[in-house]
Amino acid sequence: MNLRRLFIFKDRFSIKDLQKIFEPKEYIEQTSKAKENARYWIPLIGLFTGVRLGEICQLHISDIKKSSGVWFFDINSDSEDKKLKNLSSKRQIPIHPVLIDLGFLDLIKSLEEKKQIRVFSELVGGRDGYTKYISRWLNQDYLI
Repeated sequence: MNLRRLFIFKDRFSIKDLQKIFEPKEYIEQTSKAKENARYWIPLIGLFTGVRLGEICQLHISDIKKSSGVWFFDINSDSEDKKLKNLSSKRQIPIHPVLIDLGFLDLIKSLEEKKQIRVFSELVGGRDGYTKYISRWLNQDYLI
């Protein structure tokens, strides 16, 4: 797998760096309540899709869709709390089978049952969307 090509920080980290970041035991320890929070899923979604951080953070449950047997992220600006970098940023990105195997669709089902609107409701919106908390964590607390 070409980790550098898939990860959202592709120009910043070497393959060795990415392997260290995503070493299973370390990653689970660093992300604590693993499969229940943004710290676990956002880096993995970035790794397997190349979707921008802001686009991941603003996902709604309704943006997780299935068509012709394929699950995908519907990247859009269909509500007031979502923005796109430009018009061509509106797109559909298949959900990688590894994300499905790790339980991402189970998370979505659980959030639907709880009547959540956003996938990562723990992220607080601001002037620049929902990235402040997760970006700070990735850059300062986790990656350094």
